[in-house]
Amino acid sequence: MRKKVMISQPMAGVDKDTIIETYEIARYNLLRAGYDVVDSFITEDASIDIVHPAIWYLSKSIEVMSKVDAVYFCDRWAEARGCLIEHHTAKYYNLECLYAGEIVNGEQI
Repeated sequence: MRKKVMISQPMAGVDKDTIIETYEIARYNLLRAGYDVVDSFITEDASIDIVHPAIWYLSKSIEVMSKVDAVYFCDRWAEARGCLIEHHTAKYYNLECLYAGEIVNGEQI
């Protein structure tokens, strides 16, 4: 059975095209390495009663983490507040952590 993985990537201050390109490259590499990628893009908008939208989006991302075996961290993840929290959560709950550039199952991810 293939492991499920989500992609954690910096988004603040990054243009939409770069976000999509980074995601698609990571997705392709993870599929080649034998993982099933669970979509972690949150497309819905935070409702108007949300005081801290960044926390709301992070909570949705952590909800996705509850459905995967591993989290893949794109380049510069350690510079992004949300990615740092996702990383800490993954480590604390013993999810497999994968990093850009690693060799996994004979494939560079």
